[in-house]
Amino acid sequence: MMHRFALALLCAVVCAPAAWAGKIRNVVLVIADGVRWQEVFTGADATLLNDEAGGSWTSDAELRARYWDDDPGVRRRKLFPFLWETIATRGQIFGNQAKGSVARVTNTKWFSYPGYNEMATGAADPRIDSNEFGPNPNVTVFEWLNRKPAFAGKVEVFGTWATFADIFNGARSKLPVRSGATLVDPQDRSARGQLLRELYQTTTRLEGADPYDSFVHVVLRDHLRARQPRVLFVGYGDTDVFQHMGRYDAFLDTAHSFDSYVAELWRQFQSMPAYKDRTTLIITTATQ
Repeated sequence: MMHRFALALLCAVVCAPAAWAGKIRNVVLVIADGVRWQEVFTGADATLLNDEAGGSWTSDAELRARYWDDDPGVRRRKLFPFLWETIATRGQIFGNQAKGSVARVTNTKWFSYPGYNEMATGAADPRIDSNEFGPNPNVTVFEWLNRKPAFAGKVEVFGTWATFADIFNGARSKLPVRSGATLVDPQDRSARGQLLRELYQTTTRLEGADPYDSFVHVVLRDHLRARQPRVLFVGYGDTDVFQHMGRYDAFLDTAHSFDSYVAELWRQFQSMPAYKDRTTLIITTATQ
């Protein structure tokens, strides 16, 4: 998570016509950490589709078959089909710097905690100078909402990065923060819960206690069916991990998986009365 944090993409899907805006009751913020605006708007980078520059373990020919086309419009749909076939047609997409759509943060740090703090609170805090800073002294919008009677107990946080527990200050905010080693519920004695716990414990992780995005996605979807929170933060991180490892092939694969996770979440929302036509989905990514 040691990268300059900047908003590279902001896209929103509102699942109701503008005339129904007053019926929106739920907001879901989803993060794809480590995804660049270049891949979002132009697809795979030709200069990185190789072992020498991209550190890929996958052959150039195989990568090109999956993600390459001379037309950048086609190329980006290969990588992010749901983003460009559904979100782009039913919502709005911002962040194409080639067309002057630039978003900037105000903190001057080169790593994630200050950026997530600014995203969640709306202001930079120069005191936050390390990813190991500890519990956030600032109140995030999620904590603020959780204090409101209409949202009490209906605001939740899921993610891969264990540091989300500090960023959202779970001890003070009383927000349920399920990330890192706390993602899988140890109290879940169901067969599915026990399997998830066993898989997490026996899977070699790439970074500390952080699970893969696939674990977050399965736990999250089960939780949505059971609890139906109204305000939700979801932080996926595989793309960031492989970006820092210098594995462009794995970065592309996990970016493509992220797109499928968002598609599955959207379909789930549309299948549930508590969310259908009542939910705004906001997707953003953070990178250098």
